[in-house]
Formats: sequence, structure tokens, C-alpha cells
Amino acid sequence: MGRDLNAELAASADQARAAFDHADAARETAYRLQREVTRAAASAIRALHRRVPAEATAALAECQALAAQLNTAARPCPAVYWTGFVLDAQKEVAEAALLAAIVADQPLPTANQLDIETAPWLNGLAEAAGELRRYVLDELRAERYERAETLIDALTAIYDCLVGFDYPDAILLGLKRRLDMVRGVMERTLSDVATTVRDAKLLAALAAAAERADG
Repeated sequence: MGRDLNAELAASADQARAAFDHADAARETAYRLQREVTRAAASAIRALHRRVPAEATAALAECQALAAQLNTAARPCPAVYWTGFVLDAQKEVAEAALLAAIVADQPLPTANQLDIETAPWLNGLAEAAGELRRYVLDELRAERYERAETLIDALTAIYDCLVGFDYPDAILLGLKRRLDMVRGVMERTLSDVATTVRDAKLLAALAAAAERADG
């Protein structure tokens, strides 16, 4: 009895279609969840900048819950999970969670605790450093100089940490480019803090001198 090549091909094609149907369904679900994760992460960061911690906590919890759904949908399909949009969503989770921890002086959540990959965690840390500049400038405007200096110390520590990762960009997923951004942000922010604190001290000294002269 000879081979039935047509039957073999049909069976293999059916298996391939079933696999692709599953991957396509996972991809569509992952795309939807990725957009929702990004939205929730952005909401958490905006709430942090507005100094509304309860709102930030709620948005971050929503973000992490959506990210868990995204991982569940994408991980069974490596072709979906390891695409850029899933890892980008993980980066957004890391950015929001790490920024929240830094500004609250809390321990940083690890990649394992956030259930994300290492490279997105590092890239999220870099993005959080970028957001710290806005936080520092807000503190300077409010004349909370010690707090601003504490945050610039955190920004510097992040840069010192990230600069030690000397691996191909295919592994780091864009970290080198973001590190350039962090360095620029750090240098500008250090200059802003130094100038503002120096001017504040000068004004205080002038005011004290004027008060002594009046006395």
C-alpha cells in the first residue's frame, strides 16, 4: 500500500493551522492587554506626579493585574511572548512600579516580584530615572531642597547601576540608548539642583545681612 501524500500534507496543514489559530488568538488578546497595561501605567505615573498616592496605588494595582493577564495569554506562545509589544508592556509595568517605590522611599520591586523579564526591568528603571527629573524640579519649585537632593542621589545611583551592563543591544533591548537619556537627564538635573540651592543660599544670606543692617 503506497503512501497517501495528500493525506499526510492535509494532516500536517491542519496541525499548522491549529497552532497558528492559537497563536493568532493569543496575539490579539496580548495586543489588547498591552494597550491596557500601558494606559494603567501612565495613569499611575501621572498620579505620582500629582502627589495623589491612593490613586497611584490603585492604578498600579490595575496595571500589574493586567500585566499578569498579558503574561498568561502570551507565554504559552513564544512567538507572541518574545515580540516587542509584550516586553514593552513589561517595561511600562517596571517604570511605574519602580518610580512609585523610589519616590516613596520603599524597596525596589525585583523583576521576579513583578513577574517580568530582566531586560524590561532594566529599561523600566531607566525610564523611571527620566521621570525623576520632573519630580526633582517639582521639589525645587516647592523649596524642598533636601528632598530634591535625595532624589538626585537616587537618579545618580540608577545611572551608576545601569552603566555597568555592557552587553549586546539585542539582549538589553535598547538599554544603551536609554542610558544616554539617563545621563543627559542626570547632568541637567544636577545642574538645576546646584544652581537652585546656591541661589537659595545666596538669597538667605542677603536677607540675613539686610536684617542685621536694619537691626
